[in-house]
Amino acid sequence: EDDAFAPARIRAQRVDVAFGVGASVRLGQETFVVAEPAAANAFAFNQEKAQNAVLDLSKLLRHVLYDNEQQFVSLKKECDFLNNYISLMRIRLSKEVDVQFHIDLFQNQDLPIAPLIFISLIENAFKHGISPMEKSFIHISLRTDERHTIYFRTENSNFPKKKNDVSGSGIGLEQVKRRLLLMYPNHHEWKQYTDAANNTYISELTIYTE
Repeated sequence: EDDAFAPARIRAQRVDVAFGVGASVRLGQETFVVAEPAAANAFAFNQEKAQNAVLDLSKLLRHVLYDNEQQFVSLKKECDFLNNYISLMRIRLSKEVDVQFHIDLFQNQDLPIAPLIFISLIENAFKHGISPMEKSFIHISLRTDERHTIYFRTENSNFPKKKNDVSGSGIGLEQVKRRLLLMYPNHHEWKQYTDAANNTYISELTIYTE
C-alpha cells in the first residue's frame, strides 16, 4: 500500500520500546537492550563506552519517533542518525571488523530528504557483511554534488544467510524499494550486485532531488 510509509506506520514498524528495567529497543532488524536510562554500567563493556552508547541510542529514538513525523528532514540530520546507528553497531563488533562511513555533503547540509531510506541498506550490510570466523568489512559512503544529487553506497564482505534462515526475509529492502517509488518516482536509480567471486556485495543508490 502507498500509505505503508506514513509516519505513524514507520514508528510502529521501526521502534518497539519497553521502558524500565530490562528495557529493549528495536530499530529495524536490531534490538538493543539496556537496564534503564541511568544504568549505563549495566553494559558488559567499560562505563564510558556504555554511557556513549546510551546517548547514541537516545538520539536514534528521538529521530525515529519524532523527526520522521515530517515528510522530509535535512540531509545533515539524517547523516547524524546514520552515524549514531553505526557507532552503536561498532560496539558489538570485534576491532578486526573494518567499518567505515564517509560523508561529503558538498554544500547540501540542509538538502531535504525523506527520512529512514538509507538505514535499511546499512542494516542489510551489517546483517550479511559480518562473519565471526572470517575477515569482514563494511564501507559506507554518502555524498552529494552541485546538482543536489545524492549518492549512497554500501560495500561489504558477503556472507549470505543460509536458505533456511528467513530472519528479515528481505522485508527491509522491499520497504526501501516501495518508499523510493513513493517519494522519488522516476528520480532514483538503485543497483545491487556482487563481485565476480561473490565475496563482496555492493549497493548503489542515486537520488535526484531536483
